[in-house]
Amino acid sequence: MYIVNKLKEQLTLLKNNFNSLKSENQSLKNEIKNLTDELDSLKYNNENMLLNIDKALHIAKDSKIEQ
Repeated sequence: MYIVNKLKEQLTLLKNNFNSLKSENQSLKNEIKNLTDELDSLKYNNENMLLNIDKALHIAKDSKIEQ
């Protein structure tokens, strides 16, 4: 009976650890998704910034040519 009770305790601990790991896994997946979304936003902002710099350089170049 002692062995059976110890095995039940171990099984309960394993189930709890498993559930904890599942929860942590889901949290990490959510964090990865949020970081991926943030990265996409930063890439978009970077592309827009580069386009604006390019436009500004063309405007500056065109105004020098006109002078």
